[in-house]
Amino acid sequence: ASASAAPVEPKEEKAYEAQSMSDMVVKFAQTTWQDMVKKYHIEAAGVEPVVFMAANENWLDFTIRYVTDYKKRRTVKDKMYTYILEKFRLTDGKVNLAFTSTKIYVAETPALDVRLSNRNQ
Repeated sequence: ASASAAPVEPKEEKAYEAQSMSDMVVKFAQTTWQDMVKKYHIEAAGVEPVVFMAANENWLDFTIRYVTDYKKRRTVKDKMYTYILEKFRLTDGKVNLAFTSTKIYVAETPALDVRLSNRNQ
């Protein structure tokens, strides 16, 4: 009897597909960038996805750098952030998001009365 593989959860399958797609994009970007470095004598920059973290006075600031097709950048960014927010939600409150900014909307500007005095009179 042959052992069958355990079924893959749909969420795990999506993560695996995303990783596979990311690997393909990175390989293509590495090859293309190497060609550009040779042709234009530019810096040999890394193209692998990376997350940078900075600790500020009240929060942690994460910056995600990744390579994607420029025509799909908004869609990819939306899917990525939706995925991240879902992972936060699944922590059952162990990880919370806090927003410290405040928006103020001015519905009407007050009247401005400017009077210039003529001191020569």
